[in-house]
Amino acid sequence: LNDTVPFVTRQYDSSIIMYFLSSYTILAMFSLTMGSSFFNRLKSYDTLSSKAYDAAHRDILTDLPNRQHMEECLKIKNQQYRLWDQSFSLALIDIDNFKNTNDRYGRDIGDKILQSIAELIKKELREGDLIARWSGKQFILLLPNVSLEVAPKVAERLRKKISQLTIESQGDQLNLTLSMGIACITQSNGLDDLLSCAENAVYQAKHMGRNMVVAN
Repeated sequence: LNDTVPFVTRQYDSSIIMYFLSSYTILAMFSLTMGSSFFNRLKSYDTLSSKAYDAAHRDILTDLPNRQHMEECLKIKNQQYRLWDQSFSLALIDIDNFKNTNDRYGRDIGDKILQSIAELIKKELREGDLIARWSGKQFILLLPNVSLEVAPKVAERLRKKISQLTIESQGDQLNLTLSMGIACITQSNGLDDLLSCAENAVYQAKHMGRNMVVAN
């Protein structure tokens, strides 16, 4: 036995050698098991963290990103604009007469309207665009690398698509319309001014009769 196991001296008998080898094997297996367990726990933690982040940044009703997520994206886009002159535009989308519809037909119909509009807009977006729920009856659309001249055309196409949607309730056919305000970072002094310009454009659209796109 000593010839085949060089590190064993003659003072150890075979029982001690077997005990040592068995213990070493058990320790090695234990280490592997603990390592695998740690890896699995770490993977589970990453999965839970990802789910928690997603839950905190997603609107439950429409399954769109929420305002917090959009605000973070806008900060990133603003930095890219300042560093590399990568412009972007915003479209603030406000559902016309939503409160009256909600009050008359009930909250379930209001929720259905929000979900229908969100689903349609998602289908119409190009790669890289981002739509989020901004407030109770408002959505906001981020259009990277889109100028103030092009953004209204994108918004007008969406407005026409939405105007073709109908929701049935209590025997009535509800037609949906949007007032949309457009603003571009190249015409603004920072994010606050950009959002203010979009809000003012929505206000103008409402004041001028609703169901239209206004660019500032």
